Amino acid sequence: MSWSFCRTWGSLCVLFALSTVGRAQGPGVTSAAPSTLVAVVDIVKVFESHPTFKASLDALQQQAKNADQDMEVKKQSLTQRGQQLSELDPGSPDYRQLEANLARQAADLQVQSRQARKDLLQRESLQYYSSYNEILAAVDRIAQRHGIALVLRYDSRAIDPENPQSVMQGVNRDVVLQRNLDITNMVIEELRTTLAQRPSNRAPLR
Repeated sequence: MSWSFCRTWGSLCVLFALSTVGRAQGPGVTSAAPSTLVAVVDIVKVFESHPTFKASLDALQQQAKNADQDMEVKKQSLTQRGQQLSELDPGSPDYRQLEANLARQAADLQVQSRQARKDLLQRESLQYYSSYNEILAAVDRIAQRHGIALVLRYDSRAIDPENPQSVMQGVNRDVVLQRNLDITNMVIEELRTTLAQRPSNRAPLR
């Protein structure tokens, strides 16, 4: 997808001034809350631009595809062996033995298929977790450098009026409006710089 870049950092500030409190306390009494720097970040966009995340997911998806193909070959082999039953007397020992073997192998194949999918889902979850922690660390470094006290999750995608799901997601967004508070591209650049400096970003998936 193509995404618009965030605007300059210069106006990255939201000032919460509780001037009404001072007026409520009477003449000559003033009170104001300290200013607070607030920013927003599009986590989805950061994930899509993560230097290693997409490649790692692609590798997992390829492994899942290979596993499915392997299971399909084994299923076809069982089907072909099952055709041998038609050549045997249903009441014969050979028939019963072959039928039992085929049933056991089919059950084992189902267990293997479920376990393979479970393992891949677990590895995918760990990939998300690892990349998300890298994103959080980048956000934290930027926040510390620029004195940001609060970073909110933000969705920069335009609402598609022809898509009911897109409309409902847009209506339910937490951030309704932001002006020049988007640090998404800063986070992306921080990740690229940090990960590029590492000798090895992570162990290869196997």
